[in-house]
Amino acid sequence: MPTISQDPSAPIRRLELPASCMVLMVASSSGGKSTFAREHFKPNEILSSDWFRSLVGEDENDQSVNSETFEALHRVADLRLRGGRLTVVDATNLRPEDRAGLMRIAQENDLPAVALVLDPGLEVCQARSRIRPERANMPPHILTRHDHLLRKSIKSLPGEGFRQVHILSGPEAMGPVEVARIPGPSDKRDLKGPFDIIGDVHGCYQELLELLAKLGYEVDPAKPSAISPEGRKAIFLGDLCDWGPSPAAALRLVMAMAREGSAMCVLGDHDQALLRLLSGREIALAGGLDATAAALDAESPEFRERLQAFLESLPSHLLLDQGELACAHAGLPKRYQGRDSRRVWEFALHGAAANEPGAIGRSAPADWTRDYKGKAVVAFGHFPSKTAARSDWTIRLDTGCCFGGALTAWRYPEKELVWVQAKRAYHAPSNPLEALAPLQPLKNPSGGAKSR
Repeated sequence: MPTISQDPSAPIRRLELPASCMVLMVASSSGGKSTFAREHFKPNEILSSDWFRSLVGEDENDQSVNSETFEALHRVADLRLRGGRLTVVDATNLRPEDRAGLMRIAQENDLPAVALVLDPGLEVCQARSRIRPERANMPPHILTRHDHLLRKSIKSLPGEGFRQVHILSGPEAMGPVEVARIPGPSDKRDLKGPFDIIGDVHGCYQELLELLAKLGYEVDPAKPSAISPEGRKAIFLGDLCDWGPSPAAALRLVMAMAREGSAMCVLGDHDQALLRLLSGREIALAGGLDATAAALDAESPEFRERLQAFLESLPSHLLLDQGELACAHAGLPKRYQGRDSRRVWEFALHGAAANEPGAIGRSAPADWTRDYKGKAVVAFGHFPSKTAARSDWTIRLDTGCCFGGALTAWRYPEKELVWVQAKRAYHAPSNPLEALAPLQPLKNPSGGAKSR
């Protein structure tokens, strides 16, 4: 369900919008949408139907070019969203079919859509219309019909797929408003590192303690905690649970590190399955989830509640260091980085083949790594192999610890590998782990080494 805000009693209303999104103004004619847009958004962010109508027709009231007007507006909206730019559609947007076309553009660009409803009331709109020369010839029934459509829209908007629905109603609809732009959960471009990026843990707690100590973290298994050295931060690539001998202990340690600020984590497909179980949804106890479920049965209800909240808070991926580094469990091509949609989540958790078999070891990384030419180095796991592997501008870090391989970390920006050998094989993979080509210095698509 979308976030819905409506608080006409607040002296200053704060609207928190995704920093990259499509905003649909929804209002009657003379409802104040253009004034609101000009006050709170940059001129180049606003796509006004009136302006496009004057561009392709005689003037902004030329209703004979409506089809061409919205064809042009939709095209520019698509181009802006393709670049990840906040885009405000200043039109009445009162009909579901009009909103659906714009919603499709947002979905195709894997960005959220926000509905911003201005509802000052029919009498206010009528009074405003009377003093606008360009509205002098508007038939009176138009505003009545707009008001009727607005009432219907307010009821239907929550079910139309909007990430947020903000409703400013009553005569105060044009009152003091603060519009804040909130970066998405994956947008951590302000964090520069240094980072220690750790591949799939899969419940291998002792190996994780050993790896963290080898990386220079002050490890205290009794708490548990791991204090990072020299301001470094660990980034876990997901799949913290299943198959290894100590999933609860591994989860507890990563949660503590995240709480203390020494670690970040993205969601993996095994973590997602665990979250479904903790949320009470139906899921088969397969792929190691049975062992994790048994381990959690011995934990307190409070711990399971904290664990559920932690998993719910994890993003699909992380975009770091001014966009120079991306971390996702199964990898992420350039077009999805910094975006937020179901399609992005599917790729980040499962890779290109979203319908791959549940058993790890049968799938292989998608071909996207061969042709990848994005700005960011992409660090990912999910696909186990005997050694860490690279494909120009990507690095793959699941070295199959739970299968008797190793637990591997990649130090960024040093581009150094650190690993510890598994104590033993805790689970048999579906296929033998593949020995991949030795790691080489990462090269950018033009052939030059990445500089810092």
